[in-house]
Amino acid sequence: MSKIVFVTYAEHPAILPDDQLAAEILRARGVTVESCVWNTPDVDWSQFDAVVVRSPWDYYKHPLEFGLWLDGLNVQQARVWNPTRLMLWNANKTYLQDLQNNGIAIVPTQWVEQDTERTLAAMLEEQMFGAPVAWYVIKPTISAGAYQTLRVRPQTLQAGSTTEEAVFAEIVRHSQVMIQPYMPEIAATGEYSFVFFHDSDQATLSHIILKTPATGDFRSQEQFGSTLRAVKLDELSHTLLEQAHHVVDAAVSIVDTNWLYARVDGVVRDGQLLLMELEMIEPSLFLRFDANAPQRFADALLARL
Repeated sequence: MSKIVFVTYAEHPAILPDDQLAAEILRARGVTVESCVWNTPDVDWSQFDAVVVRSPWDYYKHPLEFGLWLDGLNVQQARVWNPTRLMLWNANKTYLQDLQNNGIAIVPTQWVEQDTERTLAAMLEEQMFGAPVAWYVIKPTISAGAYQTLRVRPQTLQAGSTTEEAVFAEIVRHSQVMIQPYMPEIAATGEYSFVFFHDSDQATLSHIILKTPATGDFRSQEQFGSTLRAVKLDELSHTLLEQAHHVVDAAVSIVDTNWLYARVDGVVRDGQLLLMELEMIEPSLFLRFDANAPQRFADALLARL
């Protein structure tokens, strides 16, 4: 009998309800499925036929420890999905530069080196995107769930506000920083999440979710009150669907490894998908929004056993 472990984190050590939908299908197929917190000491991860990294949702707060854990999986020759080198690449949002260099359109981004001595106000005065920007979004390159993410008006800084500068100073002490223009399409239309699974020979777009922030907010995560709904394939152009697929193809060409799941997050501007994130470590897969998605995920995983 095959044995699979879903990797979780200390705050929620059990398999998340969304992932449980796929776990029940696996169990019905005779597979033993359990959960284990990623940084539990002295676990023999090689005992499992598949180590499925699903919800280690505090990894970005412990990046060095997480990297060492991934190295340990390699030492144990554990069978990990997604593969460890893909997750290491995906753990720092500088991967977006690699994708952009491979022809993927991303949200315009300026990259700020760790430990910079420049103030945020000084940088935003430069009109770094070629024209005045009403709002900027500031975030660390190692983060998840809108951790330490700010939306800033240049006028606020010019008026002498110190709150944003203090947060910025804290971020650059431990991380590089991304500065982006706020994309009003997020509030007007929403952020799309394209969920892909990869079985033995091909990548398949399983389902699409549209995430719309709560009124007055800019964050699309569920914990901030965003509205989520399933999107039918015929609601979007074939071109947009191809663009989402190209993101995954580009990642695989860069890292050159197999994979199990991916989530492509982006906004649409003038008919083009602008990539915000490619999630290949621990994305919510929104299985509950498509009746067939849990089965697709389970089938893709079973194909690897």
